[in-house]
Amino acid sequence: MKNSRIAKLIGIGILAIGLFGSVFGQASWKNTQGKPDAALRGSGRVNPSTLGMEMDISLGGYQGRGIGVPISLSYSSKSWRLVPYMSYRLNTEAYKTLMKARFAEESASGWSVSTSAPYIEYTGEHNFYDWQGNGECLICNPNPQPEIPGSYYIRRLTFRGADGGSHELRADDAPHQLDRTNIIYDWNGSFYAVDGSNLKYTESGNSFVLRMIDGSYYVFGARESRTNNRNDVRRAVSFTDVNGNTIYYNQPNTVSLNGSITDTMGRNISNVIPAQAPANPAIQSFTMPGLSQPYRFFWKKLQDTTATESALTTFSTIPNYAGGVCLGNNQPMPVPATILIGSGVNEAVCVQGSADVFNPILLTKIELPNGQSYRFSYNNFAEIDRIYYPTGSEERFEYDTVATLTNTEGAYAYSNRGVKNRKVFATAGTGTPYEWTYLADGGIFTGLYTVTINNPDGTKNQRFLHRSIPGDTGNFGFENKLDGMAFEERSFNSAGQIVSKKLTNWTKTSLPGTQIYTTIDSNPRVTKEESIIYDENGNGISTTSTIEYEGDLTQRDTPLLTKKSSQYKFVTVGSPLPTLPERVSETQYLQSDPNILQTTKDAYKAQNMVGLATSSVVKDGSGNIVSRSEMLYDESVYSPNIGRGNPTTSKVWDSTKGNHDNPNAYIATHAKFDIYGNQTESTDAKGNISTTEYSALYNYAFPTKVTTPIPSDGVSGSNTAFITTVVYDP
Repeated sequence: MKNSRIAKLIGIGILAIGLFGSVFGQASWKNTQGKPDAALRGSGRVNPSTLGMEMDISLGGYQGRGIGVPISLSYSSKSWRLVPYMSYRLNTEAYKTLMKARFAEESASGWSVSTSAPYIEYTGEHNFYDWQGNGECLICNPNPQPEIPGSYYIRRLTFRGADGGSHELRADDAPHQLDRTNIIYDWNGSFYAVDGSNLKYTESGNSFVLRMIDGSYYVFGARESRTNNRNDVRRAVSFTDVNGNTIYYNQPNTVSLNGSITDTMGRNISNVIPAQAPANPAIQSFTMPGLSQPYRFFWKKLQDTTATESALTTFSTIPNYAGGVCLGNNQPMPVPATILIGSGVNEAVCVQGSADVFNPILLTKIELPNGQSYRFSYNNFAEIDRIYYPTGSEERFEYDTVATLTNTEGAYAYSNRGVKNRKVFATAGTGTPYEWTYLADGGIFTGLYTVTINNPDGTKNQRFLHRSIPGDTGNFGFENKLDGMAFEERSFNSAGQIVSKKLTNWTKTSLPGTQIYTTIDSNPRVTKEESIIYDENGNGISTTSTIEYEGDLTQRDTPLLTKKSSQYKFVTVGSPLPTLPERVSETQYLQSDPNILQTTKDAYKAQNMVGLATSSVVKDGSGNIVSRSEMLYDESVYSPNIGRGNPTTSKVWDSTKGNHDNPNAYIATHAKFDIYGNQTESTDAKGNISTTEYSALYNYAFPTKVTTPIPSDGVSGSNTAFITTVVYDP
């Protein structure tokens, strides 16, 4: 899942017309980091929940020992965010909030590369709350009376992956008081993801480690301050899998201008684009290991002196400004000028004067080593609205402001934009295109958010999503974790008849807050799904599945794991759910398995390997076991040591040999692993052994010799093992 920051600038000067109203109340000071409109990711060109345009371009990859390095670019049009920097009041009027529009804070103008270093961001810093959980301004003019008993912050971090996705982690849910005149934050301890991703970050002394549920982990380096008053971060310096294989993230240097990765084979693989867009137009070339021709990346200003030098699809000399002139500058914007983001009743989006033109550097062309290319052009908001593919096809997009997925109003909502129209041409600019239209309708007071997608063939899809309503949550920055989750999806044919429907029941862990007016959400999850199919007469049949989860999810360190899933038979729509399911699947996890020693559990838990399953069972509707399997890990004869999670023995119940509780009624196979996690030996149910060898010549990354069991007794076939050898080029 994506997030953001807070700025502080100060100025005194002229007022924009209509900036201040006469409504009394608290300043509209909100933390806009981590909203689902920017955080949710999809798998199609247009995200069906946020309507953001998303694109992935694979440029290749390198296989290594244990860890491969895929190289791909990702783009998201969700690059805008409004950041409050000052609250102002005239006489006895209410405080009004002045904001800066931030573009592409966490990307290179919307683009990111899979080889860039992930990082931890201290999103709890500079986000202050009063004792009721309302946002406090960083700079207030005039300063209000000091809050009693004081200001608070939440121990909240964000992990940002190389693909632009993000995860919120919290150490606890309590507001922590601080002195605004001598701010000291506490970031020591363990932080757990609250989105069900089961990540765990620990900061202790000089150790800064994020562990994944499979035991792999990132190590982060020194704390880094950033420009534009963005929160401090720690960037990853290495990533290590559970078997000790490590890749290293290198900072930019004269050889790798955008930074690089050193993989497990010792290859230095450059980041083909920077973490932030270049400061000036440029052409960057990168020749990757094993290739003779380079990739070339062309960067242009959104609006340069000519159409050829500009990234704009429709060239214009009229300058663009993110907002209007508010305070702190006596240089009005030129006329004509385009103001991109409007202001609300209680907020104003501000620029610092005529020099504060919105004119970012954008990626306009990717030239591949074979000479073919992708080309991109952009609208005034710096969103891609034209893609020209190497195949000769073209894709076009139109954007507009769309309703937000959270309880966000006024100017905060004006920066939320999405696709409203998409066209695909088989040959660029010619013929009749395939066309999609998109509409998002968000009910501020109903909690109902609807996305409608009209497809080229006349069919239609509708998605109904959860959305916060005023008063839901939001104090101390705690949001409704179901925001953006689809609870109903409908498909219609070209005649407007419904053909299918999917109903999804979501739940979340909600705890009462320690202060008033606050609930605290975590771990959004599905508990029930119903799939319905309709015939041409509107008659439907449905099937339902239910899901139960492991452990006490009110405990912060309890992972989100499926314990039991039940599948029910088809019934006609409107009929009650059958009393008994047709099929039940249950999973036993190592951490709760009574047959596992506590010392063994502790060894895996220390590495956050809390998702290892030791057995799985399938039952029929009457509760009879019809299938059962077991898994053993890191047995001493097959694995270098405990704590790797190598599946060394697999057992499957054979009902012809006895009951499921008879240990002799199982068929067992085994696997042996070396210190790098390579499987070097496999033993089948009859005891036949196959071996695989790895050579130091290739850093033990690739199999060089495979020996299979003797296939026969020599009478009907060979009595010699078959051997296969492999040699790799440099």
